[in-house]
Amino acid sequence: MTTKQPKLDKKLKAKWIKALLSGDYKQGKGILKNKKGEYCCLGVLADICGKLGKSNQFDTEKASGEDALLSTSLFSFAEENGFLNNIEHSKVECLLAEMNDGDKVEGRKPFTFKQIAAWIRKNL
Repeated sequence: MTTKQPKLDKKLKAKWIKALLSGDYKQGKGILKNKKGEYCCLGVLADICGKLGKSNQFDTEKASGEDALLSTSLFSFAEENGFLNNIEHSKVECLLAEMNDGDKVEGRKPFTFKQIAAWIRKNL
């Protein structure tokens, strides 16, 4: 059985990478966007899709832990608009969240937005 390589819509991918590399977003962790205006890489995606802060699912005051991950509604929005092709979003999302935040238990340091953008360019 062959698994299809996940692919992100080229326009959204370019826009996300550009945003990550722009310097307009200060990197934070553990939450899509914190009170200091810092974003995780998934928060940047939510912001460029116009979904950050539009509903309780992206309420920056309440989002933490599992709630800090994007909800199915953002991925549904992306799928409905042709942005996602053959991507099992929960696996990719968790991987990107771990890349952004690092893992103290495993001793992995967080990736920079530049490193995350390079991974997205190569793998999505």
